[in-house]
Amino acid sequence: MSQFLDPLPGVRDAAAFRLRTRTRFAALQQDPNEIYEMRVFSSAAETVSLFEELEHTIELLARITTFPELSAVSKLYIIGWVSLSDVLANLLNHVLDLGIGDQDVKFAAILRNKHVQRSALPEVVERHRKAIQYEHFKKSRNDIVHRGKLGDTELTAIHSDWLMALIEKTKGLPADDETVQHSATEAARTETRVEERVRAIIVKRQQEYREHLVSTRAFLAEIADVIVPIIESHPV
Repeated sequence: MSQFLDPLPGVRDAAAFRLRTRTRFAALQQDPNEIYEMRVFSSAAETVSLFEELEHTIELLARITTFPELSAVSKLYIIGWVSLSDVLANLLNHVLDLGIGDQDVKFAAILRNKHVQRSALPEVVERHRKAIQYEHFKKSRNDIVHRGKLGDTELTAIHSDWLMALIEKTKGLPADDETVQHSATEAARTETRVEERVRAIIVKRQQEYREHLVSTRAFLAEIADVIVPIIESHPV
C-alpha cells in the first residue's frame, strides 16, 4: 500500500545518519529539542504522518453513504491538507535553520523568506502550484473554520433542492404530526434524488482527492530532492 512509500524520500534518513556521529549523539543526550537533526527529523515525521492520515481520509469516502458524512469527510480532507502544508513549512524552517517560532510558520509566508527565495524551493512550488491547488484549499479551510461552510456547490445544490421540495410538500400540514412530517421529508428526498446524487458526488470526490494526493506526493518528493543535500551539508 502507498503508506509504505515515504512521501519525503531520504529526508529522515539524512537527519538520522548525521545523528549517528559521536559529536551529534553526545549533543542529543544533552538537549534533543535543540539539535538540528532532531528538529528536522521530527518535522519530517509529522509531515509523513499527516500525509498518511490523508490517505486514510480518502479511504473513508468509500464507506460513507449520507450527505452529512460526505460533508464531514470533505472538511476533514481539506483541513488536514492545509495542516500538512503548514507542517511542511515548519520542516523547511528547520532545514534552513531560519529560527522562526513553530506557531508563526505558515506555508505562504515562509515562501517569502529571503533564504527560501534563494533556494530552488520556489521553482518547485511554482511547478506544482496548479496541481496542489494551495490557494483553493487554503480558502476552503478558512471558510470551514471561520464560517462553518464547506463551499461545495454540488452539495449545496442538493441541499437547496431538497429543502425547496420539503417546503412545498409540508405546506398546510400539521407541524406537530411527526408521521406526516417524516413522510413529507422522505418524499422530498425521493423527488430530488438525494441518495443517488450524493453517491455520485462521493465517487467523484474520492477520485478528485486521490488525484490531488498523488500530486501532493510528487510535490513532496521534489521538495525532498532539494532539502536532502541541504541537510547533509549543514554545519555540524
